[in-house]
Amino acid sequence: MSEVLVVQIRRSGGVTGISRTGKLVLPLVGRSVPDDRWSHLAVAAREQLRAAPQTPAGSLIRDAFTWILSFNEETYLVTDSQLTGAAKNLAEHVLKISITEHPDPRFGDQ
Repeated sequence: MSEVLVVQIRRSGGVTGISRTGKLVLPLVGRSVPDDRWSHLAVAAREQLRAAPQTPAGSLIRDAFTWILSFNEETYLVTDSQLTGAAKNLAEHVLKISITEHPDPRFGDQ
């Protein structure tokens, strides 16, 4: 049975307050991950975020980036300083490919 893992990233905040979004659809085969670098990274990032303490809503820092990482129906709110390792690599990759594929800065922010 083939399934997909839909990774959605939203980075908001910062000094200018401009949000950026991106989406990546990755194949999964049953419960296993195909031999694909980004699928493995997405699974590692999701496991990392599952194990991390959740960000309290009142702990957000003014003018700092806030990241929302979603894996299908699983969503995590992460401050810029907490975004590390696999989660950071994945988030930056998804935003980068979204800009490359859709250079219009309004893409995904509607």
